[in-house]
Amino acid sequence: MTECQTGHQQRLDANTLQARLESIVDMVLSVRRSVREPACELARYPLEQQERFLAAAEYISQETVELAYNFCVFGLASLTHFDAEEWPQWVRHILATYDQGGVLAAIVSMQKVEEYAQGLRAARCDVRLERIAPLLERFITGLNGRPLRLAECEHAYTDTQTLFLPAVVGHFGAEEENFRLYKAMAVHQWAQTRFGTWRVGVTAAIARFDQPEHALRVFHGLETLRLDACIARELPGVSREM
Repeated sequence: MTECQTGHQQRLDANTLQARLESIVDMVLSVRRSVREPACELARYPLEQQERFLAAAEYISQETVELAYNFCVFGLASLTHFDAEEWPQWVRHILATYDQGGVLAAIVSMQKVEEYAQGLRAARCDVRLERIAPLLERFITGLNGRPLRLAECEHAYTDTQTLFLPAVVGHFGAEEENFRLYKAMAVHQWAQTRFGTWRVGVTAAIARFDQPEHALRVFHGLETLRLDACIARELPGVSREM
């Protein structure tokens, strides 16, 4: 039998998988090097994942059989971390790591599969300012009555003519929430001009204190509360979203 069935899941048995793996990495096998253990472990996975893994091993072997063997040994855990859509990127990452650092670097990368998977998913949730700038500019223009330019900067601030915002926002695990955070940042920078933050000579006022940095932090905290209240009063819908 080349396939066994458990419940509704079909899968290749360990002997069949061993034969398939051996056909891929036969050139580097020896008495001390076997794919029996990986085959037994792979036998626990559904057929779709088995075939995906075998196809990846075959693909890697076209570049280097040695890496393909180590993929069989160290790469099985990756099946639990990536779906079919993410899988090709993971395989390309292994090959790129091999090109840059050799087999050992690729093995280390495979052992850090969970870390890579988390980074991959975080990147997919990130929102870049350049992508949403046109939409955000229209939104702010609607609030302001005149255009305000958007520009990238490490920290959010405004000079009353331009809203400076981070190039990327990835604080949350969902793209929509990161976009809302961008909107909240933009609204707060706009609100500083709209509600008079800069009418009081902040720089000069802060400089009179013995500890100006501490005074600035206190001012920032209090002003944030005041602006939140102003936004809630005049823009209740925006305030709820924030």
